[in-house]
Amino acid sequence: MQRTNVVSLAVLLALLLVACGRDSSSGAATAASPDGAWVLDRLVTNGDTVPLPDIAIDFDVEGETFGGSAGCNSMGGRATFEGDGSLVIGEAFMTEMACMDTTLMDFEQWYMAALTGATGWAVEADRLTLQGPDTTLTYVVRTAPPDASLIGTVWTLDTFLDGEAAMNAAGMEQVTLTFDEGTIAAKGRCWTLTGPATIEPGGDGNARIDLDAADAVFTCDERAFLDEMVDRLNRVTEYAIAGPRLTLGTAGNHSLSLRG
Repeated sequence: MQRTNVVSLAVLLALLLVACGRDSSSGAATAASPDGAWVLDRLVTNGDTVPLPDIAIDFDVEGETFGGSAGCNSMGGRATFEGDGSLVIGEAFMTEMACMDTTLMDFEQWYMAALTGATGWAVEADRLTLQGPDTTLTYVVRTAPPDASLIGTVWTLDTFLDGEAAMNAAGMEQVTLTFDEGTIAAKGRCWTLTGPATIEPGGDGNARIDLDAADAVFTCDERAFLDEMVDRLNRVTEYAIAGPRLTLGTAGNHSLSLRG
């Protein structure tokens, strides 16, 4: 009887060890998966850290497909993340929207070359690392920020959207919009302008803005972005807020993108 108890205990311990081993292995595989929403945190090439643009460089992985943004253009493609840490980037694409900011366009080319040249990957904690012969791309988990409030937030212009084209020009970051109950205040480097604005509450909805460039108050002779801003704002019919970003849309598909 005593021998039977010893054998049973040994079998039970073996089964427990196997079960624990399976759970540990399963947890490790899940933790090491590259699937998820990431944002570029650091790009190093030949030992030098490349300055990142102010625009978030998103990188989303699901199975053998990836997508995201390269700057002002979207990109995507196919990739095989092998269990041994090797990486094979297959076909990749990037949209061809014209960006007025040539520095951002240069970064896009640099970034896509680094991404498509990556041959290894690793996930540790909340970081995804893609490694190439001369480059290292480090991403962190992207969390969705809460939607900003339309009223009271200082919105900074960063992009004019014309259909499929995005225009980023030097000096845009000096143009801001602030909404209050029934009014909008626009400000450039050398001018300020206020006028009526009717906005549906709720974070998404209809909008109507009525500005007159003749009402602008100038502190210098420069009119940079004033006339185009007034023209675009007066055509706005809707708005949407996603996290820290505000999009003002028009019927003619000439939109404005701003960040809070």
